[in-house]
Amino acid sequence: MSYIIKHSASSVLVLDKDLRYIYASQVDFDGCKPKPEDIIGKYHYDMNPGLPQKWRDVHQRCLKGEIITDDNDPFYRADGTIDWTKWECRPWYETDGSIGGIIIYTEIITDRKNAVESLEKSEERFRIMFEESPLGIGLFDFKSGKAEHINKKFKEIIGRDNEEVLDFDWQTITHPDDMVENLRLRELVLSGEITGFNMRKRYYKSDRKIIWINLTVTLLDSINESNPKEICMIEDMSKQIEREEKILYLSNVDSLTDVYNRSFFETEKIRLDVERQLPLSVIVFDIDGLKLINDTFGYSSGDKLLKAAGNIIKKCCRVEDIICRVGGDEFFILLPQTTELESGNICARIQCFAESHEVTFEDSCLKLSLSMGYSTKTLGNEDFSEIITNAENSMRRKKLLERKSVRSDLITLVKVTMIEKSHETAEHAERLVNLSRAIGKEINLSDNDMFMLELASSLHDIGKMCIDQQILEKPEKLTVQEWNEIKKHPETGYRIAQATSELMPISEYIL
Repeated sequence: MSYIIKHSASSVLVLDKDLRYIYASQVDFDGCKPKPEDIIGKYHYDMNPGLPQKWRDVHQRCLKGEIITDDNDPFYRADGTIDWTKWECRPWYETDGSIGGIIIYTEIITDRKNAVESLEKSEERFRIMFEESPLGIGLFDFKSGKAEHINKKFKEIIGRDNEEVLDFDWQTITHPDDMVENLRLRELVLSGEITGFNMRKRYYKSDRKIIWINLTVTLLDSINESNPKEICMIEDMSKQIEREEKILYLSNVDSLTDVYNRSFFETEKIRLDVERQLPLSVIVFDIDGLKLINDTFGYSSGDKLLKAAGNIIKKCCRVEDIICRVGGDEFFILLPQTTELESGNICARIQCFAESHEVTFEDSCLKLSLSMGYSTKTLGNEDFSEIITNAENSMRRKKLLERKSVRSDLITLVKVTMIEKSHETAEHAERLVNLSRAIGKEINLSDNDMFMLELASSLHDIGKMCIDQQILEKPEKLTVQEWNEIKKHPETGYRIAQATSELMPISEYIL
């Protein structure tokens, strides 16, 4: 027993009723550690002159038969430091039953108390981190999917209050399209192949609004335990996904017409060129006279035509059809699982809408004219690039057939605008045409040459459309610089005609 006492973590002091030492196992008097045998017979208060009054009271109470303990008592040393102690003071008895003195058990618990406080502080920090984390964090039973503890951010993200959280089950709020992948990953965890996973998925909030989240799941226990726990961290990705989709949209869409661009077309034609999408059709079309409109009225007017064309096509196509602007005036439509007959019907619908649509240019109107061609891939071994080429060739053939009427409308519009801008009269223009026609008949010009002569006589001043209106309308004498601008109009008209297939044959006559 003496060996056990001697090597105990506690200091054991046995005093008689006069408070003199009878036994001491370990002694520490304010940092001084005399040998136990050196203090036997010494008076307790002589060895501890600065002992607080509370201890003197404790000793007296014990001598009267009380047992007094304290599990958390500070001991203030002379150097100002504090040791925390756990102690017990009790009486000991003679064989006749009388109190012979007291026994004091003292254990220094400073390190243990500091460790406990550190642990409590760490736990409090963890609790604060858990509750105040910018991530949604939840502790779940892995197999049942039921929530055991969820922080504030988790509740906020999923849009559930405290009562609703008690019945929270991740499967009931997961979007059906994400369920298959989510279950596949959980099966990998169950099989022991992985201990966690990360995925993007959609949740339904309590108001059935869909949000995107980034989910990270980590298994905390062995999957072989009866109720393994998992920790789930979620982050609301809705705004980021919205930004990513917007960036993706902007990178794939033509900003002017709000249809897809060439880059997207090149990607989609590869994706759709598979057996299950057959028959796969393509419609190719362009806007007649766009170049002439750009050169004579400016690019803002040409943009009006492009926007009008884009809107008409979108109205006439189906949701699954992919509309792309692949060049200046060229549009392609990819039509998965669409026959040649169905493609023709769509073309007819677009043409009907286009013919009934007029675009206004500076108080003048022009019917929107589109040249279209289409082709269909029906066999898997056909080269889809050749199908597209066939559609383009078909479009060009139709463009040639319809060119005369389109050219007539465009030239009429150009004539009217030119007359207004150059301040010449319609009668003057008509007289020039009549004189030219009379001369042409007199010298027996062919019908085609006669048409070119009339066209040249009516449009010989087309270059004036590009001269500043203030110069054309100036009532005073022109300056040298202004007169030089006027003299440039034949060259300007020549360049306009050269850049426009409809007017190229008369460009030299204008010059």
